[in-house]
Amino acid sequence: MLNHKQQRIQMQTVFGVVFVLLLSSGGFAQDTKPEHFGLTEEEIQEGGWVPLIKPENHKEGWIVQGLEFTGPKYNEEENALHFRGFDWWALITEKPYKDFTLRFEVQFDDREGKVTNSGILLRTPKEKIYEDQEHAFEIQLMDCFGKKPDAQISGAIFGAKAPSSNLIKKRGEWNAVEITLQGQKLLVKINGEVVQDVADVSKVEGAPKLRPEGHIAFQYRSETGRAMFRNMRIKPGAAVQKEKWISLFNGKDLDGWKVQKSDFAGPEVHGPTEGIVFKNYQEWAISTQENFKDAVIRFDFILNEADVNCGVLLRAPNDNPFSESARPLEILISDSHGKAPDTTVTGTVGGKVAPVANTMKPVGTINRMEVSLIGEKFTVLLNGDTVQQLDLSAHSELPHPSAGGPLTFVYHSSPGSMNLVNVEYLENVEARGGK
Repeated sequence: MLNHKQQRIQMQTVFGVVFVLLLSSGGFAQDTKPEHFGLTEEEIQEGGWVPLIKPENHKEGWIVQGLEFTGPKYNEEENALHFRGFDWWALITEKPYKDFTLRFEVQFDDREGKVTNSGILLRTPKEKIYEDQEHAFEIQLMDCFGKKPDAQISGAIFGAKAPSSNLIKKRGEWNAVEITLQGQKLLVKINGEVVQDVADVSKVEGAPKLRPEGHIAFQYRSETGRAMFRNMRIKPGAAVQKEKWISLFNGKDLDGWKVQKSDFAGPEVHGPTEGIVFKNYQEWAISTQENFKDAVIRFDFILNEADVNCGVLLRAPNDNPFSESARPLEILISDSHGKAPDTTVTGTVGGKVAPVANTMKPVGTINRMEVSLIGEKFTVLLNGDTVQQLDLSAHSELPHPSAGGPLTFVYHSSPGSMNLVNVEYLENVEARGGK
């Protein structure tokens, strides 16, 4: 019997199964042209995108390396490549790449309940990469729904830098992944949200050296479980699209805001550090004069006393957000540190959908919330953790405001106070898939 070291033989066998990577929904083109295989309509219009799977010759462009393994299997019913059931192997592009944007979808499934471990190796050598795993620059992929961000979960620079949040969905659900490299700049998105934005990866402590050019490897490192990939495509030479955030608060006054309560003069402004102070009124609101439809908003806030209750509204009406007919989408902000997730804690949507986690900090401590509403896709991050990730079309119990409207902060407490600091919106929302 061969020992483990002898088994480490480079396999140049290419998978030869027939497969089709077209989706019936989700914006992917229903176009059978080889050059459009697995691309979205937007990518076809944009130009420059190349499918990594070619329908006229499925063997072209790939090699397999690993321990006596011949490659992934194709499941026609799911239109996906299945990586499963072996200790270590990788599917590697024959072509090297320098700067690029890579997009694909991945799903994890393990009938035995164990964690599936995969990853994408960037600018790796083509041959014997299993002998150089410790020095490979890897974006980690794994079954990690609900876990705290660390350097081992999906979106991490493996072993070196944790993602800003954990956006991986539950087992059995597809995750959209995008990786952009430009020189030493790295941008990683999972399900439309940025989880890594690094100007120079050579300065990330503990990260392996990123070669100036190399191959892309879809790696698998699980004896059980299954990782499934589909719609793998690349745009060579793509530049990192840097997100540009615009402040909605000038630190001096309420210029650009409107008070939504006629018998109230408005909140106090205590400068750029303490921000806008909400206090001592039963119910009132301030709204931006600017309207937003597809939007990503982030802000810092501090609840200064117990039992403070307020919220943020998206796509609210320009007048009277308290009316029954307004039906904006509201995210609750409440004094809820340490409580189990339910419809009374921060991150609750519309008073009906509780967050998946409660990461609210204690009274007197600054919190950061980021809210994304793009079409019907709705995500809330609280202190770096994803607490809501919804498709509003699947939630009939929630409002579905389709028109644009102002960003509105509402306050429902007396006594008590809240400081609202650092309110910003993402100017180039198309970086997150918006329009």
